[in-house]
Amino acid sequence: DIKIIHTTGDQVLDVALSKIGDKGLFTRQIESELLAASIDLAVHSLKDLQTEQPHGLTIAAVCEREQPNDAFISDKFASVDALPQGAKVATGSLRRRSQLLNYRPDLQIDEIRGNVPTRIRKFEESDLDAMILAFAGLERLGLGSHVREKIPFDVMLPAVGQGAVAIETRSDDPDSISIAAEINHR
Repeated sequence: DIKIIHTTGDQVLDVALSKIGDKGLFTRQIESELLAASIDLAVHSLKDLQTEQPHGLTIAAVCEREQPNDAFISDKFASVDALPQGAKVATGSLRRRSQLLNYRPDLQIDEIRGNVPTRIRKFEESDLDAMILAFAGLERLGLGSHVREKIPFDVMLPAVGQGAVAIETRSDDPDSISIAAEINHR
């Protein structure tokens, strides 16, 4: 059975992530369900997990990784470098905002939140010039055609664990650990 758990990070879309909490916004409720044995396996974007696992939980597998770059999306411009002075760029990430402004201090950064399809829809309905998302998320959702540029690492470093899917289990559940091991990609 698949149980979809909507986390605080999924539900609160009108406030910047940096203002409402830490990385646990996308994982804490799911991990509580694991610890309560309401679920046996949790699927996470590795970049959303805390640096240290909560007591009683373990990362039992990491699936084959996608390219970790951030992606540049625009209907008008081919790359970050092609943006005109003062262009408006959307991102929901403080990390992306900071690196983009370090590289191009002339840009205007707008907050955009929601899942990937929601962000694309919001972008398409806006007057924004570009948007930055994770390349891996776009590719995995079959939305790679929106990518105009895989942003080079000398412009923007990805989050630790970006592009990797982690399977989390209870550390005292050998059956779930064994099942997850089947999809682990060293």
